[in-house]
Amino acid sequence: MKSIYKYFCLALLLPLLFFTGCKKYDEQTFDFSPPVDPYLALKTYTAKTVIQGNTLSFIVVVRTAIQEPITVAYQISGNFSLSGTYTLPRNTLEGTATVVIPAGTVPVGSSSITGTLKLITATSTNTKITVGRITPDSEKFSVTVKP
Repeated sequence: MKSIYKYFCLALLLPLLFFTGCKKYDEQTFDFSPPVDPYLALKTYTAKTVIQGNTLSFIVVVRTAIQEPITVAYQISGNFSLSGTYTLPRNTLEGTATVVIPAGTVPVGSSSITGTLKLITATSTNTKITVGRITPDSEKFSVTVKP
């Protein structure tokens, strides 16, 4: 009988101990927003070689799938210049952009020319998107064009 009395008292006291230690969080707010803005970057920074008249491809990636299309502006500068845009479809994490290197880009008598492809901007209608994981200057790679 004594053990039943002990268990009965314990069963009454334990809930009191657990619930009196709880704090109220009624007026406290929590911030669950992402600590970093969505960003767009190159998937790889490996130098590429392309023959003039052919297509250069590169992959762009985003940190988070965005609910609207993202327009990416890029520029190739160096011994030749090209620029353009690529639109990453909504709700995708990566996409392949293509750039046609026009015939006649390499001057007659030259074996090749080089340039640097760099991501310039990433724009979306309602979402702020930055270029680069750390800095926009790091989103580039070397391009060699051969005749």
